[in-house]
Amino acid sequence: MTGTGHRTGGQPSKGERKFVGFRLPAEQAKILAEISEATNTTVTDLVANWVIERMGHEDLAELRTQPELPLQKIG
Repeated sequence: MTGTGHRTGGQPSKGERKFVGFRLPAEQAKILAEISEATNTTVTDLVANWVIERMGHEDLAELRTQPELPLQKIG
């Protein structure tokens, strides 16, 4: 019998996601793993939540605005 494509059990879908990878210094990666274990959260979910929370505090329009350079007029 072939599968119907329906999953049973497990967590519901978290929606469309895209892989974002990076490296941490070994000591911080160890601490991150310890936090993940202590909070019973995957490292992926833990870091994703931190990034999403931080992004909520950024003003993208302000980040895109280039400040005027402090140039002195000649003459």
